[in-house]
Amino acid sequence: MSDQSSLAALYVQLCQKFVAMTEVLQTTRELIDGKPALTPLQAYSLWRDVQSKHALHDLQRYTQGVILPESKVMRKH
Repeated sequence: MSDQSSLAALYVQLCQKFVAMTEVLQTTRELIDGKPALTPLQAYSLWRDVQSKHALHDLQRYTQGVILPESKVMRKH
C-alpha cells in the first residue's frame, strides 16, 4: 500500500469516527459543567448535518417533544 493510499484510508477512518469523538467530548463537558454543552441552535445544526445522537438527545431535552426530520416538516414548492 502506498503512502497516499495509507493516508486516504486513515482520513476515511477519521471522518467516520469524528461524530462519535465529538459526542464523547460534549458528554464529558456536560458532566463536568453540569449543563448542556450545546445551545439549541448548535444541537439542531449538528443533528441535521451529521445525525449526531447526542445533539438529538439535547434537542429532545430542550423541546420536551419529538423532533421531526426537516424533510417531514417542510415541503418544497
